Amino acid sequence: MMCALGLRLVGVLTLAGLTSACLVGPDYARPSAETPLDFKEAAGSPAPGWRLAQPSEAASRGDWWSVFRDPVLDGLIRAVDVDNQTLRQAVNRYEQARAAV
Repeated sequence: MMCALGLRLVGVLTLAGLTSACLVGPDYARPSAETPLDFKEAAGSPAPGWRLAQPSEAASRGDWWSVFRDPVLDGLIRAVDVDNQTLRQAVNRYEQARAAV
């Protein structure tokens, strides 16, 4: 008798918990947000003091680490170029994938 009452109580509590999580209050109203029709930068010239981005992904970056003028860093980069087989393998896989595309 006590076991059946316990199971019934667990069932009622589980059902109440599952159904209460799905309720939304009756007075819910979607918040209004003003959205512009177009970006202000798309109109032509940017705001004063700003300039439009001009990406140059194709430009060669060269030896980026030479900016630091650090002989230790230069030596480390040379060591990585010569001794790092994992890097060499990754570069080869990248070049193969690029050629396949």
